[in-house]
Amino acid sequence: MMMAREFTPSPSPIDDATIAEVRAALELSVREKNHSHLLRGALRTLAVEARAKSMRPEQLLVLLKSVWNAVAEVRYAPNLPEHEAMLRRLIAMCIDEYFTE
Repeated sequence: MMMAREFTPSPSPIDDATIAEVRAALELSVREKNHSHLLRGALRTLAVEARAKSMRPEQLLVLLKSVWNAVAEVRYAPNLPEHEAMLRRLIAMCIDEYFTE
């Protein structure tokens, strides 16, 4: 008999204040239906902290997607094409910030 492995995600090394800043910028961005300058700054802060804490890019994207999915407008209407497009742009911006020094 094969036992299923238990999976417990490791806690994020990113500060709660940084995550809160990103969430607030995302909420505003979704409400306004565009990615504001505020969001770019929040993603830059997140990416700098992730690099400083030796977080791999894929770990950063998993964290970003979990914050994205916690935004009420996204959680209650997750399949809207505009949200999917915004998420793609958000991921591209985050990757850009991560690899820009």
